[in-house]
Amino acid sequence: MVEARIMEEGLFFSEWTTQEELKLLESIDEYGYGNWVSVAAQVGKDAEECRSHYDQFYLCNPHPALPVLPVKCEEDSLRAMDGDPNEPVLPYYPGAEISGYMPLRGDFTVLSPLQEADNDAEEEITDLNIDPEDSKIVIALKLATVKSYCWRLRQRAYRKSIIREYGLLDIRKQLAMDQARLNKKQFKIKQQFRSFMRFMSPETAGKVLQSLYTEVQLCEEIRKLQEYRSNGITTLRGSELYEKLLARRKRVKEEHEDAARRECAAEEALFYHILQQKNLLKPQDIPKRLREVKKETPLDIKHCIGVEKLSPDEKEVCSQCRLQPKAFLQYKQVLVSYWKQEGALRLADARKVLKIDVNKTRKIYNFLVEKGLIQSS
Repeated sequence: MVEARIMEEGLFFSEWTTQEELKLLESIDEYGYGNWVSVAAQVGKDAEECRSHYDQFYLCNPHPALPVLPVKCEEDSLRAMDGDPNEPVLPYYPGAEISGYMPLRGDFTVLSPLQEADNDAEEEITDLNIDPEDSKIVIALKLATVKSYCWRLRQRAYRKSIIREYGLLDIRKQLAMDQARLNKKQFKIKQQFRSFMRFMSPETAGKVLQSLYTEVQLCEEIRKLQEYRSNGITTLRGSELYEKLLARRKRVKEEHEDAARRECAAEEALFYHILQQKNLLKPQDIPKRLREVKKETPLDIKHCIGVEKLSPDEKEVCSQCRLQPKAFLQYKQVLVSYWKQEGALRLADARKVLKIDVNKTRKIYNFLVEKGLIQSS
C-alpha cells in the first residue's frame, strides 16, 4: 500500500518519518513558532534541527512535491456506506425530500412524523444487563430477550428494504402518480396486488402488474367484440360507426335529462315564487337550492404560492373559482392526463375525477376545452 510506504519512509523522503512530521506540526500549533525547545521535546529532535527542517520544507518551499495518494472516488465511498459494491450509485437518493428521513443511513430521525417499524423494540432491552449472581434460568431468559430483539431488528430492516425497493417512502406522492397515470381498473388492480409485491423483486412485480393490466385490456376488448357480434357488426368500420352512434345517443340522453331537470327546477321555483308573492310562504321556508345565491367575490391570488406559473387567463379562472394556483395546476394536470389516456373527456367524467364543486369543475373544464388542452367527446 502507498499509505504504508509513506508512513515508513517519510513524507518528504528525508530522515524524518511521517509521525515525526505530524508531531512537529502539532507542537508548533500548540506552542507557537519560535518555541523550538518545547517543540523539540515533543518531537524528540534537536531544537535547531526542528527549526531548520520546518523552514526548509514548510516556509521556504510551501508547495513541495508531495507524494500522490490514491484518491477514493465519491461513488466508491457511497458504495461503502451502502454495503453492496455491485449496487449502482444513484445521484439522487429517494426519500431525500421527506422530512425526518435520512437516505444515506436509511433511518428516520426521532422527531420524524414517520417512525421506524416496531419503534418500541428497544424498550425491552433498555435496562437489561447480566449480573454474575444471576441464575442460569434468568440468564437464559435475558438471552432469549436479546434474541427476540435481534429478530425484531431483522424484521425492521426487512420492511425498510421493501419500502426503498418499491418506492414507498412517500406513499402520498406514489398514490397521486398512480392515479394520474393509471385508469380506475388498473389502479384497483395495483392496490389489490400491493400486499403480494414483497414476495418478489421490483422487476418481477412490475412485469406481473403489466401482464395483469394487459389481461384486463384484452378482456375489455373481447367484451367489446362480443357486443359488436351480438349487434350484428362484423367489420371494423361498422364497429367505429357503432361507437359514434352510441356516444351520440348517450350525449342526447344526458341533454334530455338535464333539460328535464332544469324544467322541473324552474317549475318548482315558480311554484315557490307564487306562494311567496301571495304571502303564503315565508322566505326561510324556501329550500336553499332555490334561494338566490350571492355571487362570490373573486379571490386575490397575487401573493399566493405558484401564481407565477399561471398565465393571465389561468389567473382569471383561479380568481373566479376561488382556487389556489397550486390546486388549479393539479386539477389541470389530472384532467389533461385523463384525456390523453382515455382519448375523451366529458364533463360528467371530469366531475367524477376531480370530486369538487360542480360549478368550479364546469368552469375549469370549459376553460381547458376553450384553450385546446382537452377535447370534449
